[in-house]
Amino acid sequence: MTRVALLLLFADAAFAATADFTWSGAIAPNQTFEVKGLNGPVRVLPSAGTGASLRALRKGRRDDPNHVRIDVVPHPAGITVCAVYPSADSRPNECKPGNAGRNNVSNNDVHVEFEIRLPRGVHLTVKTVNGDVEARQIGGDVKAETVNGEIVVAAQGNVEARTVNGGITLELHPSSGAALNARVTNGEIASDLPLTFRGGAARRQVEATIGNGSKQLKLQTVNGNIRIRQASS
Repeated sequence: MTRVALLLLFADAAFAATADFTWSGAIAPNQTFEVKGLNGPVRVLPSAGTGASLRALRKGRRDDPNHVRIDVVPHPAGITVCAVYPSADSRPNECKPGNAGRNNVSNNDVHVEFEIRLPRGVHLTVKTVNGDVEARQIGGDVKAETVNGEIVVAAQGNVEARTVNGGITLELHPSSGAALNARVTNGEIASDLPLTFRGGAARRQVEATIGNGSKQLKLQTVNGNIRIRQASS
């Protein structure tokens, strides 16, 4: 057996079972598409039309990925999507918007990869624990939160991004205006775009204005760097 074949065999063995989930539907401008994950990355890109779409690939080494439910919950403010794991106690886990809902999990190794397409003008909220978050060409506001993972955002609206173990990269068009509040504990803050500092500036905490300061950027990490980069287009 060749080395390539061996690598493919080991890759297949890493996730013994997979399960795919897809969804598509309507969401209005200025509504919010919310994603609640646990283990696995979340990637969000623009859609070609006016509707939203979702693909969730569930993978398990020891636990059955079919036991992790993907719930899509429409509500007046938008749509909430959750990876709902089997409960660790007698109370059922459930998917609800915002701070509501429940996902009490113990020692479940199922990994869920979300790929989402959103129409222009929709806001995005992502909350996960172990996984990277990537959101590009988002027409509305973005709130992204993870514990162990990198965050990359390119959005036209306000951005709030927070992680513990990972860096944050924010891509801005040169003509963008923003009020920046960036904080790191173990890391550095750097910007490709000129900053006008409000008060003093430190390596680990920056409060500054970019351009006319028209939108809000709140970025925070504990172990990682924060980078403000110029968007390519």
